[in-house]
Amino acid sequence: MTQHMDPIPGLAQVLAFVERARLHPVESTGAAPVTLTADVYNVDGSDTDPKHVPGNKGKTWKELLTKNNIPDTSPCYVTNAPAPADKTHPQFNVGGHVTTDPNGGVIDDSCYLMPMCSWHNNKARDRVKFTHSQSKMLKLTGYMKGELAATFQLRLPSPHPYALLYYAEDLQGWTYRDMTEVQLMTWEQGAAREPRPEVYVIVERVPGPRVTHHVRAAQLPGLPELAATGD
Repeated sequence: MTQHMDPIPGLAQVLAFVERARLHPVESTGAAPVTLTADVYNVDGSDTDPKHVPGNKGKTWKELLTKNNIPDTSPCYVTNAPAPADKTHPQFNVGGHVTTDPNGGVIDDSCYLMPMCSWHNNKARDRVKFTHSQSKMLKLTGYMKGELAATFQLRLPSPHPYALLYYAEDLQGWTYRDMTEVQLMTWEQGAAREPRPEVYVIVERVPGPRVTHHVRAAQLPGLPELAATGD
């Protein structure tokens, strides 16, 4: 895969997503509440998620947990591997990707998401077995290692045929909004009321036995502009 500079937080992950979608359409994702009591480990490779970027208010993994009725007031679930007193434990700083695989692998494109502090959700704690007394978490399906919360969430089931993924300067992060065909046409013609973002990807959701996601157009640093190919 071509290596790119990353002047925008998360740009490398978006470029990887676009390149993957151009080669093979990317399938939908899922985020289902489950009860898990087994010991877990950090997912090896999820540390590139830009969840520690100061001021980031774009789509986050923590937001995905709270939207699924896991309270913002929850503590870090980890009950062993004591953190130093001056670290972030027991705060719920991030949605941490965990797995039951001691090697940190994602099993069948699935892993789990649970409240964690930044100290435990760190590559230095990879392959450390975590015990936890709270068991309500999300099972993520269709997860691609290291991907952004925004690209994962836009692949969740949606009635809208398109999604606009973009970097929002005011949020200092990546986010997206769903679009109907009429809204997309208005946006492509420059007739939308809101200003056009400088960095964006248009994703088309193609129905079938399993919904797939295709890159319709993109304007990203390090990537030649892709013009819309739809009619």
